[in-house]
Amino acid sequence: MPHTNVVSWNCMITEYVQNDRIFDAQRVFDAMLVKNVVSWAALMMGLKCGRIDEARNLFDKIPDRNVFCWNWMILGSVDNGKIGEARELFETVTVRNSASWSIMITWYLWLRRVDEARSFFDRACPQSTSLCNALLSGYVELGCLSCEWMRKMLSRGIA
Repeated sequence: MPHTNVVSWNCMITEYVQNDRIFDAQRVFDAMLVKNVVSWAALMMGLKCGRIDEARNLFDKIPDRNVFCWNWMILGSVDNGKIGEARELFETVTVRNSASWSIMITWYLWLRRVDEARSFFDRACPQSTSLCNALLSGYVELGCLSCEWMRKMLSRGIA
């Protein structure tokens, strides 16, 4: 490419990652003079599946992490069976969005740890429709949906 910028570099990293060419993605990333959050996240995307320790090392080097980076690392941790590490990351982050809360609620329900999932839900502010749906679908799957809880959500207008 005669003229490169951070966008073109990020596109190359993303393409390499999507084609399981992590080594090439890492090589391009390392050659970049200027990196942005997208650069870091694109490379982390390739490392999260089965290479979570490498993803964590990369995450720890990100100078200006945003909620997207945090969510990606939390999701990568739970996807790789490291729920304790995911929870530690979750508790460390200062800015959370509904995706942050949803990741934790969904995974605790997947682990059949209903009380912990509910605890995350109760702490979330605001309790958006997407969070109610995450909890509700988990309750339905596990067969522990109570009519009282459903009435409470309906009365709030969020389920």
